[in-house]
Amino acid sequence: MLKIIIPSNIKILIKEQLISNGENEIGGTLLAEKIGNNSFKIKELTTQKRSGTKVFFVREWTIGLNRYFHNFFKRTNHEYSRFNYIGEWHSHPLFEVHPSQTDISTMNDLINFKIPDANFLILLIVKLDSNQEIEASVTCFLKNGYFENAELKWED
Repeated sequence: MLKIIIPSNIKILIKEQLISNGENEIGGTLLAEKIGNNSFKIKELTTQKRSGTKVFFVREWTIGLNRYFHNFFKRTNHEYSRFNYIGEWHSHPLFEVHPSQTDISTMNDLINFKIPDANFLILLIVKLDSNQEIEASVTCFLKNGYFENAELKWED
């Protein structure tokens, strides 16, 4: 099983986005470091400037995002096998933190057609619970249409 570790600085960024976007969905991309055989630590995330609606979010691939990725890879000395794009994140402020049919379709499209060099991609779905704490799930998507839950660990 894939293990995803989210450090406290990334957790803070996610929580800030959830608070500032309220009931509207928000999201972006995840960049990670491979730290073990099936373990990855999120190093950076991007957040799309334009949020979605209460029921829908579409991440747009922009020139700014391409530039961000270029700079990330430059900072990590182009060690693609260690540092790389690992997937997407977005919020479900009004719904369960599990992939919708649209989410599943989008992730399958990404891994099979838009990012064909990836062996897998993850989708992190987050929301704030009634105590303003982050509730989350991580799903791992493979090329054959198979997907499964991944282990999620929040660092303090």
